[in-house]
Amino acid sequence: MVPHRRSCALISQMVNEFLLVQFPAWGSALVFAAVGGLLTVLLTRRGLAACDLRDQGTSRYAGLAGAVLCGLLVWLMLDLRCQQTPVVRPSPAWMYWRVGSHALLVALMTAATATDLRDYLIPDNITLTGLLAGVLLATVSGDLQVQHLWIDWNAEVTGLRGAYFPEWIRVHPHWHGLAWSLTGAAAGAGGVWIVRGVASAVLGREAMGLGDVTLMGMIGSFLGWQPVVFVLLLAPLVGLLTGPLLSRAMVRLSSRAAEEGKDASPRPYVPFGPFLCLAAYLVMASWRWLWMFEVSFGRGGRNNDRLTTFSVRRLFGDWQALLVIGGAILVGLTVLLILRRLYAAIPVTRAVGGSGGTTEETERTE
Repeated sequence: MVPHRRSCALISQMVNEFLLVQFPAWGSALVFAAVGGLLTVLLTRRGLAACDLRDQGTSRYAGLAGAVLCGLLVWLMLDLRCQQTPVVRPSPAWMYWRVGSHALLVALMTAATATDLRDYLIPDNITLTGLLAGVLLATVSGDLQVQHLWIDWNAEVTGLRGAYFPEWIRVHPHWHGLAWSLTGAAAGAGGVWIVRGVASAVLGREAMGLGDVTLMGMIGSFLGWQPVVFVLLLAPLVGLLTGPLLSRAMVRLSSRAAEEGKDASPRPYVPFGPFLCLAAYLVMASWRWLWMFEVSFGRGGRNNDRLTTFSVRRLFGDWQALLVIGGAILVGLTVLLILRRLYAAIPVTRAVGGSGGTTEETERTE
């Protein structure tokens, strides 16, 4: 290890050991919750200003949500080790840096969600700034990855050898940090871009905004390409479960806009960014169990037998399985976007105030 890297690692390890002694997991969670909540408020205000929107309490609600989400994730990471997997474990020198980087990502996603819900815009000053921060943090540290750029678990043979681990990752950790962060950003942005193009062709109109593309690129720069695959797989399910509730909330928000002299008609579609952010948060909070999930079908429960055991992590070393997963992502997200448009066409009834009292008015959302 070169002298400057040895010095930085030693200082970071001393700081982390001090924090571990002074703050148990719940104490660290409270500290990160406070910092994450404040950062979310500042990012949300900045995003609203970029969209020429008045705050009207949006940043306060976003800050509260950011504080809760940051605190919960930090507790899960430190107490339950929700991101600890074999081979990929942050060194003591960088453990709190990974926690901090993911708390930053949560604050960025919460701020982006707030602006997306407010005016269907995800400003670049949130996503592009976040993407740059993710790449820089990954490169400088060289030890923030959730999963290495490439590990082939299909090469594992119980009792003989472990998974295939490229030696250059150990020798050049900073280059590896840059590579996995950029690859994650490309996978996230590229995946959403392809879905956007296909869904737009099917619907005959724009299905997603470019803000969703840069948002997923930002998420990928912090998490890497393997978690991005899980996020894109999970987003359709999240959308199906939360979409109707979110749609009703957007109708109420559009009604409130009438009080400000804006267009009182319900918005024509539900924003897609919140689905991506919620899916990313769920992946971050459950990564260890997602990555290590396996089911044995062999007699006697013989684990690690590739013929009788289904293992999620082995799929990521098989290009044919990755093609199937990519197809499932494309179909799932495209179907979700189509259903979102169909749902938006359902007539809705809302209360309309007038001089003669309150009446019921039925409208279509597009």
